[in-house]
Amino acid sequence: MTGKPCWYRDLGPLSCRIVNALTLALILLALSVLAFSFFRSEQFLVGVEAISVFVVMPGALVILLGSSFAFSPSLRLNVLLVLGSGLVTAWGIEALISAGIRLDRVATGRTQTVLDYVATERQSGENTFPVINAGDSLTNLNQSELVSRLQVDGSEILPLGSIGGVRQIYCLSEEGIVAYKTDRYGYRNPDSVWHASQAMVAVLGDSFVRGLCVDNGSTFSSLMRNTLGGEVINLGTNGTGPLFSLAALREYGSRVRPKVVIWTHTLDNDVPRDLEYERKSALLLRYMDLSFSQNLADRQELVNQLLRADVLARMQKVIHPHFEPLPWSSHVMNWLRSVLILKQLRSLAEARYHDFLYRPDYDLFKNILETAQSEVQSWGGHLYFIILPDQSYVSSGGVYDDSDIRGILIELGIPQIDLHTPFSQRDSDELFDPFTGHFSPEGHRVVSSSIMEVVLPSLK
Repeated sequence: MTGKPCWYRDLGPLSCRIVNALTLALILLALSVLAFSFFRSEQFLVGVEAISVFVVMPGALVILLGSSFAFSPSLRLNVLLVLGSGLVTAWGIEALISAGIRLDRVATGRTQTVLDYVATERQSGENTFPVINAGDSLTNLNQSELVSRLQVDGSEILPLGSIGGVRQIYCLSEEGIVAYKTDRYGYRNPDSVWHASQAMVAVLGDSFVRGLCVDNGSTFSSLMRNTLGGEVINLGTNGTGPLFSLAALREYGSRVRPKVVIWTHTLDNDVPRDLEYERKSALLLRYMDLSFSQNLADRQELVNQLLRADVLARMQKVIHPHFEPLPWSSHVMNWLRSVLILKQLRSLAEARYHDFLYRPDYDLFKNILETAQSEVQSWGGHLYFIILPDQSYVSSGGVYDDSDIRGILIELGIPQIDLHTPFSQRDSDELFDPFTGHFSPEGHRVVSSSIMEVVLPSLK
């Protein structure tokens, strides 16, 4: 049986020229992406997923489309149709995910961002800043090295906390903004905790310790402070991993020589992800030497100046230079830009395959803990280790495999505080905030009571 051939199987001269032009245009576009990525490699080529999107995929596209000229125009058209439909599908999924995130914000009344609120308060004359995270000043020197953008006399300086003594807007909850005034070193404490010659407890960790989207009185550090009636110092900073925790202990914890130091460990985050990132900083690795310090506490005024300038410069790149509200067209352009570079899909891919691509360096992790233990023991303190459960583990009723970590703790003689048991006995909806995935006020209360049960003997 014969019939009329499909139009794309029987290309005329004009159609062939169009197919060739489209093929060449895509090759030039892919080459442009490659050139731009290598030119801005320190910004774009960070992580396997970014290299895959900005190098591997454009490179494969150039090879595939270039080799297609050895075949018929109809085959070349088929290649264009497959590639085009795949790209349109990826952009469509990305657009739906991004739009869904924005619609969720609208549905919950959170149409403004933290930066919008910061800009509004600064316009009113308030000395307000967004929260600064660990590593915000780090930038890629190359694929394997990180350096701080902040320099003093040609030498890098790496802040660990935030700007001291200023109002910071942390996040947006269903009830409104969550903000607090930092202590003298930029941490989330009343400044009075630094008046004592010896603190009772210091807590090291990331945003779970800092207390994402809960008020000051609800963090487990605050609850412990109320129970003990003494100095409990929260050294939590978003994005903190093992090396940043060790650095915070050296720079700030050692000044008040706490009787108890709580080392928190966030599952599937601190190792391998954070540690894989932090080990690229030669400065952070220097904290493995017990004699090394940046003397940040003594240079806090300088740290404040550097951070102020850096934060304001970075803010003015993404919002109006004079902190005026951005027009709706700017929001649309920002959304289109994120869709174009597949921001959400790349993030999901990185989260999905990071553990497959990077093996945990437990030897380095053990050395870090051993260094921290020596530091704490030097002033007669006690180091405790606690794994902070992830919402997905609790909600699924799963049991995480911490055998490698337990082996290290047993070898070093570091006691572990159990949170799995008390968390497994409660509904995860009670313990975690549904929007942030971090502890709810009730989750913080369970953490506080679990720690207190174990460490009280060491505080007497």
